[in-house]
Amino acid sequence: MSGLRDERAATFMERRRPGPSRPEAYRYLAALIACPYLYLGLTSRTGLGVFTARPVAAGAVVVVDEDGTLRRRALPLAAALAQGWDQAHDLFQIDHDLFLPPRGCFDDLFNHSCEPSGGWRLTEAGARFLAIRDLAAGEELTYDYSCHLLGLGERMTCACGTSACRALIGPFHDLPRPLQAHYRRLGVVSPALAE
Repeated sequence: MSGLRDERAATFMERRRPGPSRPEAYRYLAALIACPYLYLGLTSRTGLGVFTARPVAAGAVVVVDEDGTLRRRALPLAAALAQGWDQAHDLFQIDHDLFLPPRGCFDDLFNHSCEPSGGWRLTEAGARFLAIRDLAAGEELTYDYSCHLLGLGERMTCACGTSACRALIGPFHDLPRPLQAHYRRLGVVSPALAE
């Protein structure tokens, strides 16, 4: 679920800790098979990205990761950092001090955009990626990382290049209030931010 930049994409598989067990590897394969119209490709600014090969209507669920293991795969920040993960580039925050490291599946390669095409909705069973507007075939699937950044000190440089680019990706509370309200209406904000 966390976007990887060019320099990280080349060494991604070597950095995975720990390696997937056979059942986990089958789950990853099942996730790919469940989305045959998605493909990995090069983006113009951020390295690898995930794209749709067919049009997708606004509101459609594009990816489902609801096998019930999402919270079990997550780690406290200290444990994730101790395993060598980088908070800004590798981890996806699902709750206060609970972070998902990459798992070697295509959803690790969803990039940030200040004008995203979708967003992650966390559910009791896991997560769903929703299209938040109509998508054309060949369009990259992106989300606003700020929707899942809860910590005050989290900041990273933005490379999305859109006309609405904020230049800096920060925590959700730093977003303009109308944008916060928009993301909340769409249901693509970490549930911890609603507390």
